[in-house]
Formats: sequence, structure tokens, C-alpha cells
Amino acid sequence: MAIQATEVYRKHHNLVNQEAKDFYQTMGDEFEFEHLAYVQTMKESKDVSNYFDPCIIISSAGMLEGGRIQDHLYYNIQNYYCTILFIGYCAKGTLGYKLLSGAPIVRIKDREMMVYATIRKTDLLSGHGDHNDLVKTIKQTGQPKKVFLVHGEDKSLQSLSQALQEDGFNVAVPERGEVFEL
Repeated sequence: MAIQATEVYRKHHNLVNQEAKDFYQTMGDEFEFEHLAYVQTMKESKDVSNYFDPCIIISSAGMLEGGRIQDHLYYNIQNYYCTILFIGYCAKGTLGYKLLSGAPIVRIKDREMMVYATIRKTDLLSGHGDHNDLVKTIKQTGQPKKVFLVHGEDKSLQSLSQALQEDGFNVAVPERGEVFEL
């Protein structure tokens, strides 16, 4: 059963920031246009994976490590006409990172597959907050005992750590395998 974008927006309106609310009021819903359908079930998702007409599949599995996106990749990674567009960060070692790094062969569902699809990246649509959003969010939590920064590039983590420490937060950027007593 496909649902309309407007239904999703209305249901989750309280979860978006003011900039998104202002955009919606002025421009309308950028995800409401003819032929757009949200898939809800595994069967609908698999049907899309095997769709042979031109289409755009939008998925939230940014690093491609699990979920339904694996099916979409499996059936489309070797399609010369396919473009896989990343909209945010991919951690080292993830399938997304390997594709963005230009790997000619990747493992999907226990199978080595040649990459014939075009791989591209943009940061324009990322759902992740930027530096200022993260600082603001942490400030709104009150005064946690410790803030652990575990996701992101080293330079960004260090910058965020420094900003939070300047605001009086106890911050840790754990190394791989480091253990903390809570």
C-alpha cells in the first residue's frame, strides 16, 4: 500500500526543524509529485528492485550496510544505466565508503559483484545536523555527565569536541576498542 508524501509530512511535522517547516509553507512538499509512491512492505520493495523502467529509488540506508537497500543494490549495481547517489557521510569500511572510494568490485549478499553503476555524492540533502545543530542539540539536553562522539571524520569530531569542551561539556572521542565505565 503506497501512501502520499503529505500524509508522512503531517504525521511527522513536529519532528522537522523550523527551516524545513518554512520551506514546506512557502514551496510545498518537495516529495509530492506525480508517480511518487512510498513502499511499506518487503514485497513492494522487492518489486521496485526488479523494476525495469527508469525510476528513482530513495532509501535512508546511507552507508548501505543492511536493510532493503541491499536488494536494490544487488539488482542494480551492475546496471550501466543506474546511478547511486549518496547524500551524506559513509564511515570507512562500509559498503557505501567502498563505492565512494571507487571500488570496482564489492561484496553484496555474499557475492562479489562488478560495479557498473555510476557512483555520485552530494551533501545537499543530508539528514544529519551540521556542527551548529549538534552543539545546539547537546546544549538542550542539559548537562550530561559525558558526551561521546563516535561517528564522523576525525577532523570534524575534534572540532566538535573542542567546541563542546569550551561550553563546559566533558567530551570523549573514543578510540577503537577503548572501554569506558558508565
